[in-house]
Amino acid sequence: SPGLRPERSTTFEIGYEGRYAGGRLSLGATAYYTLLSGAIVRGPGVLPDGGTTLEVEGELLRAQTNVNADRARILGGDLYIRYKLNERWSIRTDAHALHGRRDQTGPEGQRLTLPQDHIPPPYGSASLHYERDRWRLSARARFQLAKPVSSYAVGAVSRGADGSLALDRTGTSDNLELTPVDPVTGAFVGSLAWWAVGLYGEYTLNSTLSARFKAVNLLDRHYRTFASGVSAPGIDVGFGLSAKF
Repeated sequence: SPGLRPERSTTFEIGYEGRYAGGRLSLGATAYYTLLSGAIVRGPGVLPDGGTTLEVEGELLRAQTNVNADRARILGGDLYIRYKLNERWSIRTDAHALHGRRDQTGPEGQRLTLPQDHIPPPYGSASLHYERDRWRLSARARFQLAKPVSSYAVGAVSRGADGSLALDRTGTSDNLELTPVDPVTGAFVGSLAWWAVGLYGEYTLNSTLSARFKAVNLLDRHYRTFASGVSAPGIDVGFGLSAKF
């Protein structure tokens, strides 16, 4: 859009980090609040010929362009815990959550408060680590919670035939149209919750060489990370050598 203004942000952040139980337990937490002025989002666009759609390989596509929203607010937090069970075993966990809203102009010029783009659902990981002599082993579980359709960003707002506001959530960077479809209603269902487990190891051969291996998504679960639209690989096993000079 020729009138597109730069997006400006102001962030306020507070954090805490502490150690307990003689240094065996470490806790850390961060909370932040970001104000976005002129947040850049996708909106309906117009082609040079004045049209709003174009056909590509038999598929009718809607023209879009980057536009400025009035204002956006993002609230987020991170948490981690580290606990050393003994000299060989330790546990590590982390969790992350965000919440975003933006002000957007409606079809009659009214101000609407709608979900902001690029806000993933809560996610995190938990892992168990073992170290002894030249060995370093870990088992890690990663997870992501579900994101319902109502939390997805809105690409266009219009007035429906019954007089109510119609919110079109397709065409945004959240990629709602790449999520699964309800077989009964035919509607997109949003990002589904998932979890996956992996094993990782490293063996130090000498001061220069180390051998590594991994087995990712060990249970061969099918999942997609938020907004990717691409299924994650199945069982991924790998081996490698690394050198330090």
